[in-house]
Amino acid sequence: MTIQMSSLTIRDRHHFLIGVIRLCVITILTVNALWTMDHLFMSSNTVALAADEEEAPAEGEGGEAAPEQPEVLDVFLKLDPFIVNLKGNGMKRYLKTTIAIEVEVKEVKQELEMLTPKLRDTILFVLTSKSYNDLFSNEGKIALKHELIAHINRILKSGTIKAIYITDFIIQ
Repeated sequence: MTIQMSSLTIRDRHHFLIGVIRLCVITILTVNALWTMDHLFMSSNTVALAADEEEAPAEGEGGEAAPEQPEVLDVFLKLDPFIVNLKGNGMKRYLKTTIAIEVEVKEVKQELEMLTPKLRDTILFVLTSKSYNDLFSNEGKIALKHELIAHINRILKSGTIKAIYITDFIIQ
């Protein structure tokens, strides 16, 4: 519905403009309040992070510095998609999937990145050994995750992976 300004009285125009101005002011105040809260929240997190980083390392017995522990955090390594033929009995099927690997320590992610060809080879070996019936159900996908974790952990030297996430999964 459009309002034609020429058919409105001066009083109606005045009320209309007041309403528009109120709406603009409310919108500006809301955006300003949200922006302020966001920056206050983000700056308080930054201050807390900076304070954590400035803490001195813990000292062990005898006044010696404690051995440095690896930094523990959730780190993801997303792999390029895999497209493989599935094992089958006469019917040709293929699987397209994308996998992300979660590790707790940066060093493990770095090792995985250095071992990418070996990692992809291991995953391809496992995927091509599966049939449609092996992967169709949720239980099959869970079993696949466990099998991939076991195979990948065998090639790692600096730690283990925490979890595997299947971010795309198409069987045709």
